[in-house]
Amino acid sequence: MDDLERAIFWRPRPDLALAERIYRFAEGALALKEIEFLGHTCSGPLPRRVADLAEHVLNAIEARYGIGAAGRRCPNGSRH
Repeated sequence: MDDLERAIFWRPRPDLALAERIYRFAEGALALKEIEFLGHTCSGPLPRRVADLAEHVLNAIEARYGIGAAGRRCPNGSRH
């Protein structure tokens, strides 16, 4: 985990439980992808944020190719 944290220029946190370190790393990686695709980070539980981002990316691809269900809602009820 130290190597992964260093790879993204974070200070390794061996004082934290491994599960917490993994969760923090996943949250950081997700925040980067949210900025890339949405232009901002989101808040809320990690699983919902992952689902919302996946839905956003899928909707964009479907719109580009004229396929998919128009107006589909994200799991949290928002539209993209």
